[in-house]
Amino acid sequence: MIPQISSYQKNSELPYRNVELKKGFWKDRNRTNQEISIFYQWDQLEKAGSVDNFRIVGNLKKGFRKGFFYCDSDVHKWADAASIILASHYDGKLNDIIDEYIAIMEHAQLPDGYLYTYNQFHFPDRRWANIQIEHELYCLGHFIEAGISHFQATQSKKLLNIVSKSADLIVDSFQNCSPIMTPGHPEIEIALIKLYQITQNKKYLNMAQHFIEQRGKSHNFIFNLVKQNFDQNRRNKLIEIQKIELNFVEKQYHGFDFNEMAQKKEPFAMSFRSLVSFLSGKYFQQHKPLRKWNSPVGHSVRFGYFVTAATKLYLENGDSTLLSVLERLWNKMVGRRMYITGGVGSLPIIEGFGRDYELNNSYAYCETCAAIASIFWSWEMALATNEPKYHDLIERQLYNAASVGISLDGTKYLYRNILESEGHFERKPWFDTPCCPSNISRLWGHLGKYIYSSSNNSIWVNQYIESETRFKLNDSKEGKMQEVKIQMASQFPWGGKSNIQFRMASSHEFNLILRIPSWVEHFELKCNDSSIPYTLLNNPSSNSQIFPDRLLHNSYYINVLRTWQPDDVISINFPMKVQINYSNPKVRSNNHKIALSRGPLIYCLEDIDNLNEDMSNVKVDLNEPIQIEFNDSLLKGVTTLQARSNKSTPLNFVPYFTWLNRKKSKMQVWIRTNNS
Repeated sequence: MIPQISSYQKNSELPYRNVELKKGFWKDRNRTNQEISIFYQWDQLEKAGSVDNFRIVGNLKKGFRKGFFYCDSDVHKWADAASIILASHYDGKLNDIIDEYIAIMEHAQLPDGYLYTYNQFHFPDRRWANIQIEHELYCLGHFIEAGISHFQATQSKKLLNIVSKSADLIVDSFQNCSPIMTPGHPEIEIALIKLYQITQNKKYLNMAQHFIEQRGKSHNFIFNLVKQNFDQNRRNKLIEIQKIELNFVEKQYHGFDFNEMAQKKEPFAMSFRSLVSFLSGKYFQQHKPLRKWNSPVGHSVRFGYFVTAATKLYLENGDSTLLSVLERLWNKMVGRRMYITGGVGSLPIIEGFGRDYELNNSYAYCETCAAIASIFWSWEMALATNEPKYHDLIERQLYNAASVGISLDGTKYLYRNILESEGHFERKPWFDTPCCPSNISRLWGHLGKYIYSSSNNSIWVNQYIESETRFKLNDSKEGKMQEVKIQMASQFPWGGKSNIQFRMASSHEFNLILRIPSWVEHFELKCNDSSIPYTLLNNPSSNSQIFPDRLLHNSYYINVLRTWQPDDVISINFPMKVQINYSNPKVRSNNHKIALSRGPLIYCLEDIDNLNEDMSNVKVDLNEPIQIEFNDSLLKGVTTLQARSNKSTPLNFVPYFTWLNRKKSKMQVWIRTNNS
């Protein structure tokens, strides 16, 4: 008898460096990441002065510090991404740049482990002054993660030892801190838990737990926030005086377009609402302790990093009171505060969550980093629960909300990702706040870990991405261990067929557990061209066309338990039909509109493909069939959809992640129908 899914042990994460991506969609994207994007990003950080800031405080170069107080994090996050890439794709040039980064950090870091160029250059006698605003711990968190990734890639402890000094300083400085001294931008919590997992030094786990448990418990948050804000403003004025005294003129390099952040359309009274969010603590997730949260609120990236850390903490200590609130928050985020693309954060200014069903398409924020943070969280939730819906959301966000953030050539970016454009948006080569580019690069580098997982004598296939890896499994009959090599060929995202072949020395009995995505209506399963039996591990409960009902309730796992023979090939085919999606009627801006999807991809209309249409009045005729065609000469090869308008003219749809890869264009995801 096959046990129910809830009785399985928690899944084990397969290290990303043990999974090799093969040909296909994701191999191509990762090749761009490895060969173009990561070097491009370093060059931009050099030109913007972000790397020089460390050289200056380390007395390797003369100059004046440039950029926002948090720009250290961009360099550390790049080093994290570069190390992740190095683990599975050695490149001598990249290794040399990482070595240069390490040498610079050795000089820049103070003897006790402190590293924060903003204070070291401008205010050498100040530390931890404005912890809610100035991102000291956020920057150090990314520094620690870079050290961990470099150790995992190279087994060298050179950078790990350096970042451990910073972690030790944090523990010494904050181990008995009050709630107001929890960081305004969560991230350090993730880093400390990862460092604990590498070193098994429990003081790092305890420090992370203290930050998580103390958050939201300050009784004087407004007073302290206002005080810190005034002090930060005063410090900015002092820096301006320093610039005058030193005759320094800061030249902006590829400056961030503020209009792209605030944009012309925004909700009524947004400035007032933002002020309330800041002062109440909701923006910082400081409004109440975690276990009392009912909804995701505030800045979406901060929220995503914090709940990721809390879930990682649960995986370490098994505190069920944490898991129950995290499950509630995830369901609320997906069910009421998420766009169909997987984008989160509907409000400008606070860059975060609005009210339930407040999901306007034209002023959507949907920061790329917020989608990435959500992927991080869903992965931890999947490990904690074995529920397939978390992998379903990861799939949706990988192909849509995250992929849209980087151009097909790997050198232009979107900070925020709206679902309806009047043609004013364009991709940027860089930002004054370049948090998204390196975040995408480290996500792409980590992609291998999202494909498979394992538990007991079971292989779990969570994403259908062309790849190969190895497992050591216990034979449930013989009780012996054997290495099993798995090779997966996949047509995703353009086709629904995947083949999985096993390579092993002898026959072996184990479970193969396959995720059936929520968009699948039926599937075909065969082994060596013959049908095979399987067992449902959980039952789908919704086939609704309303987003997000299917995503929340329609995915499931099937289990194939058999004695596998060497070279067995299992094939699974998910026919990719075009699906018509309707919005929850409470999302008023989507009333009488539909969105098209096929497989994991959400589609959109760009006016560049529909020159004869008035985009503001376009309607799709649902009575006409929708044609599917793969065009290998368009956008590096994509499957397009062609519907008919109410005027019987063709409407050409492209995958949402490809928009703005040609020129500025008007765009819509949600389209009115001939019934509206």
